[in-house]
Amino acid sequence: MPANQPAPRSDDASMPSPVGKRLAQLLERKGVSVTMLAARTGLEEASLAKVVDGRWYPTVDVLWKIANALDVRLASLLAYGYEPDFALTRGADAPRFQSRDGGFVSRALSPFQCGRPFEFYGIELAPGIHQRFEAHPPRTYENLTVHAGSLELVVGREPPRLLGPGDWAQFQADVPHSYRNVGEEAASLYLVLYYDRG
Repeated sequence: MPANQPAPRSDDASMPSPVGKRLAQLLERKGVSVTMLAARTGLEEASLAKVVDGRWYPTVDVLWKIANALDVRLASLLAYGYEPDFALTRGADAPRFQSRDGGFVSRALSPFQCGRPFEFYGIELAPGIHQRFEAHPPRTYENLTVHAGSLELVVGREPPRLLGPGDWAQFQADVPHSYRNVGEEAASLYLVLYYDRG
């Protein structure tokens, strides 16, 4: 997908989802059926079946629900093969996913190797967009840097914090949290997810 084109929408049937094959593998490995996954996520079984078949490109919200329900990292749903000592992803080929309204777009900036304890993303948040996330698995940390724009960050029940260009925040992300663009221009963010497995 060319870098100047938007990420595929969840209703874009013209582009097969790369998640389906990987999700099928994870379900088989964990002994979880699509019916069971639907019960765990609260998503419709028919929609999940479309994800598994590669007929539906899931939104970021759906991806997180699936990952949390299977107790795997988001990268586990998007992983594909790399040589162990060297990995290269061209910018035009980096996996992207977005919110249903298209106001939140995330691009993977690191290879999805499931054995690694971190994931690196570039995020674009349109003006006025408020993106909410469910709690990640225990001992998951987010390291968020604002490259451009203004961002309101809310973590759990803590008061909102305003972040501007160059500001950096680290927090334990095993509670619901959200990003909201409070500026008049798109906010550009860098996010490193770190999984402390002890």
